[in-house]
Amino acid sequence: MRNGKIRYVHERCKSDFNSSGKPIRSLGTVADITDRIQIENELKLASEKSEERKETYNILQQILKHFSIQLMISCLSWMNWEI
Repeated sequence: MRNGKIRYVHERCKSDFNSSGKPIRSLGTVADITDRIQIENELKLASEKSEERKETYNILQQILKHFSIQLMISCLSWMNWEI
């Protein structure tokens, strides 16, 4: 567009041709789907962020599990208990 914005459209058209193949009539629609595309992109980004958060959560769980085990071993060792 002249203002620099990008618009997305969906076009559908049916054309009729004469016997020599020249188009004589076209009928169709053009629909602005810019909002739909923007929403789809936002949903995709949100989904990617959600996956990243899940991965981070799983990593943190593993780290905490490791440190919990290490802390337990240290406590048992400090108390002179056999492991």
